[in-house]
Amino acid sequence: MYKGTNALVMQALLTADAHGVREQFLADTAREWPDAVPTWHLDVAVAATKAWHFVDEMHEIARTQQAVGLSPELFEGVAAAYERATRTRLGTGSPEDVDRGAGVEDVLALLRSADPR
Repeated sequence: MYKGTNALVMQALLTADAHGVREQFLADTAREWPDAVPTWHLDVAVAATKAWHFVDEMHEIARTQQAVGLSPELFEGVAAAYERATRTRLGTGSPEDVDRGAGVEDVLALLRSADPR
């Protein structure tokens, strides 16, 4: 659940930023999760440093979901988000490398550094 949530937040932040609505997205979600939203970008940054490990884990969860008759696509999508994160500057670092003082824009710049495949 935690890893899936971080992948969802990562995708949402990148999408909102690309469409110029990042601040509105953060303000809207902060109404529901006021304690979590201010550090979402740091949570995502740390998760991205562990993405290499999460990819296989998300594929396994997808297979587990499918084995009980549920759709595997949700966790295949989470695996894809983490696979992309492995190709960013964050994805090649470690959790200790994450600058805890980094702002949202700093983290997004690192997440946008993925090489296309």
